[in-house]
Amino acid sequence: MQKTLTLLSIVFLAVGVLLVLGAILLAFDTRRFLDQAHRATGEVASIEEHESSDGVLMYTPVIRFRTSSGQDIVFRSSTASNVPDYVVGQKLEVAYGGSGARPNGRNPWRIVAQWKNPTTGALHVFQSNDLWFDPTPHLSSQPIAVFLDPRNPKRYYMDVSFLPKLAD
Repeated sequence: MQKTLTLLSIVFLAVGVLLVLGAILLAFDTRRFLDQAHRATGEVASIEEHESSDGVLMYTPVIRFRTSSGQDIVFRSSTASNVPDYVVGQKLEVAYGGSGARPNGRNPWRIVAQWKNPTTGALHVFQSNDLWFDPTPHLSSQPIAVFLDPRNPKRYYMDVSFLPKLAD
């Protein structure tokens, strides 16, 4: 019995030490990013509603800002809350690295489309999923189809099937 308790104590101590080390590394990485990041004033462009896996209504802000090089960036926050933390039009500081978001050291592209609801006058912003190549040469003056739920325009699908598929 004593050996089992000693072994469990060692395992819990090791796991605890690893978690603390992970937290320290994450804190240093965040500090390094913030020290090197560019800053811009962003604006909440919209608030997206979606249900969590347990059925709770969640709110995620979509934020728009302009980089120091003049590039307009629109991104969906990676965090959500069950009470909206922001309001549309709210200004906030954005910290970004290089020319914007860089997952895996690469910049994803997105197609952004807008539609003004003729009944309500509300402007809706739609974004494609991340694209790992420049879609500009494949865009024309033809409209891009966006299919939306008439009961909830924040639930939509942007059809980008006209774009070429990336080779594996």
